[in-house]
Amino acid sequence: MAKLLCLLLLNTAIFTVMGDPLVYQHRQQESPCSVVSSMGDVTVDCTNKGIRQINPTWFPENATQIFLSNNLIKTVENFTFENISCLLVLSIAYNNIDTLEVNAFWGLENLQVLNIDNNKIDITNGRSFPELVLQPLKNLKELKLRQGLKISTGKYPVRYFSCHSTLNNLSIDTINDEVYFGLEFLNFTRLTRLEFGGSAKYLTSKTFENVQALRELYIPALENIEGISHDIFVPLRNLDVLHLEKVPYGIRRTLSLLWPFRGKNMSSIILYQIPYNFFATDQSLLRHDSFLFANMTENLTNICLRSFNICDNYIFVITEEALNSQMWDSCLRSLDISQNPIKGNELALVKILRLKNLKFFAIGDELRFTHSRDFNWMAYFTPTETTDLDKLQDTSTKIVTKEKASTEMGSRGIQIYFSKSLKIVRAARVVSSSKFNRRFNFVGAKNFELLDLSDSGFKNFSEPLHGLIGLRYLDLSSTHMSIMTENWFDYLPKLETLVLSNCQLDANFMAKKSGRLFSQLKSLERLDLSSNSLTLLADDMFANNSHLKMLRLADNRFCVVPFNLKYTPNLTFLDLSNNALVTLDVETRQMFDQFAQGKEGFQLYLDGNILSCGCESLSFLQWLMSTNVTFDKGGIFSCMDQNGVVTNTSTYRNLDVLWRKCWGEFFLHISLVVFCLIIIGLLSTFVINKKLTYIAHYVIQLFGGFKFQTAADYKTGVFIGYAENDYRFACHTLRSFVEDNLGMTTFIRDRDILVGPHMFSQIVEAINSSWRIVLVFNQTFLLNDDWMMLAFRYAIYAQTPANPNRVIVLVDEKHPYNLPTELLNAVVEDNIVVVRHWVMTYELREKLRTLLCPIS
Repeated sequence: MAKLLCLLLLNTAIFTVMGDPLVYQHRQQESPCSVVSSMGDVTVDCTNKGIRQINPTWFPENATQIFLSNNLIKTVENFTFENISCLLVLSIAYNNIDTLEVNAFWGLENLQVLNIDNNKIDITNGRSFPELVLQPLKNLKELKLRQGLKISTGKYPVRYFSCHSTLNNLSIDTINDEVYFGLEFLNFTRLTRLEFGGSAKYLTSKTFENVQALRELYIPALENIEGISHDIFVPLRNLDVLHLEKVPYGIRRTLSLLWPFRGKNMSSIILYQIPYNFFATDQSLLRHDSFLFANMTENLTNICLRSFNICDNYIFVITEEALNSQMWDSCLRSLDISQNPIKGNELALVKILRLKNLKFFAIGDELRFTHSRDFNWMAYFTPTETTDLDKLQDTSTKIVTKEKASTEMGSRGIQIYFSKSLKIVRAARVVSSSKFNRRFNFVGAKNFELLDLSDSGFKNFSEPLHGLIGLRYLDLSSTHMSIMTENWFDYLPKLETLVLSNCQLDANFMAKKSGRLFSQLKSLERLDLSSNSLTLLADDMFANNSHLKMLRLADNRFCVVPFNLKYTPNLTFLDLSNNALVTLDVETRQMFDQFAQGKEGFQLYLDGNILSCGCESLSFLQWLMSTNVTFDKGGIFSCMDQNGVVTNTSTYRNLDVLWRKCWGEFFLHISLVVFCLIIIGLLSTFVINKKLTYIAHYVIQLFGGFKFQTAADYKTGVFIGYAENDYRFACHTLRSFVEDNLGMTTFIRDRDILVGPHMFSQIVEAINSSWRIVLVFNQTFLLNDDWMMLAFRYAIYAQTPANPNRVIVLVDEKHPYNLPTELLNAVVEDNIVVVRHWVMTYELREKLRTLLCPIS
């Protein structure tokens, strides 16, 4: 019934997270934990949150995994997880827990993995660890209980250990000086993996008599060990994996304990840091514990073992037959003897390399200064599976003797024979210092894929490596390669990862020949050229490396991206940290944006460059804030402003402030200049419009010899034309203003013309002899007054280029749109004056003064 309920809850997991029910939202807002749902699993992550007490409301009922590690929890209270019946994995490791209440795990009947490692729980103390606390965990398969406490007396919780048959993986502390897993362990019928450590001193022949079904045994720390029974492993007839770490019992004595496994098949034996004393190598030397002789390894080499690791054990000498046997020749796949200061003979190494089924071999890592690694290229390497080895030529039987090797160190160089199965050789820091200026031919290395010679002390590495046609990974970092030739990599056609960090590459050679150097590496995907003090590379350096994805150029002296990005269309990672970059040009930024649109995105490392965050780099800073490129350090880099002060790019998150600082003053000046020009233009337009006649007169006089007429050229100042019924305003008001106020002479029909047959010719003559012609229009004009019609028609023809604005019209405010079309076409807009009530107002007087008075 409980399992059915779990299935129903799991089916609603995705709906719960994506549907956002109100209750769930409320819990998530209060909880310090993150909740992620994926493929039906609901994971609650509460690690590193400073939690002191667990709140049950933090967890959804359909949670399948809860991680509460690395907090400050002291007690797991009763019924904390009772409503999470679907929980499969619970980790409360690395806390301060010293008390588990008896019902702490009530309701977790489906739990499969419980990790409470590295707390302060005393499993021998009923208050700290009640015997029934794990009773509800009916389906528990993996239990991690190691606390690291030094418990010298006590017993395991028998009531729990006597009723759980589902457990197959147990990690626990020792509780006595003598390790003994009692009768209660017989109930763990499915227990196949056991890990233990502590302060115990003795392992006896009875230690494992009740856990004989073990397949894997891990002893990661028994630093107080004093004695181990010679027949300790006799009960473990089915053991497949043996891992001893920091058990200072000595190599010689530890190897002698392996006799029960002779003739059996095992997957792995790891003997890591097991010398007599971790800090005194002289003891190992005195006891011959730093030498591997054939008689010492006889038990080991008679086990059909797939993987053997004997790292960091102060081994100085390995004799020729110590790690060779007919059984190992057919069984061994992996051998790691690294981190030992080995000084033994070369023939032992040659025999190891010819083990016909060996795939992995590691040597080196001597106890000396090592070049720091800040990037793990090994994470990108995955060995291929060779399925048809039998069709390849078997070269594993070829042995190089000392005599043959010495004769082959002539002009042809040195021949090194490999087993056809060998894929990986890690020989980092294998020697302290050695010249490597001869040609090396690797015979039978058709399937060889990885060679790590990093920090190996080789000098004058000038000759290329031959025979490694299948090599995919080559690490030569911290190797002296300043005199290599441009065809050095021509014999490595399948190389995918090449590490040349800190190789003292010649800067001039790389600037001129780097395009040729890598031209034959058609499959190259990852390249490391960091820490070589390079300043330039060939522009077409990667013209033949279109598959390149990752490139490290860190710790050099580049001030720009030193190659043409168009040759690397698949680039996903570029490390330019710790160079001399100040900014990135527009074209480079556009290429990076294009890379970022790919499926894998694009990462760019720029930390350690003193970038410019001055005004000239405004567009670069804007790009940093807006691009889809992923940067190291969250895109926050050191930069120098225009005043030479070192700051960082986060200061310029608000680019408007920087923009105003950089361009505000400039554009203020531009704005002021433009504003002044506009004002000058408007004033000029106004003046020109008002003084157009004067200006035109001046220009024509200056350049054309034409002369405008003035008031002095005319007999009369102003001709006043009006209709018969409008004489009052024209003859009295207007005339009086012109004569009395303006001091100009006037011509009025009713006063200055004698009635008779020559009246028409007198009007025409008066118009022709007047400086200005004023026509008064009102309602009477609409009655077609003959004399008025005569006056306005002839006045139109009286306008000449010499006196263009001669006619002035005064019109009643009620009839401005009734003026004749001919008049509107001939008279400018400014010379048409609208009059209100035919009264001489101030505005009318000033307007007439402007229009009638001669230009001075």
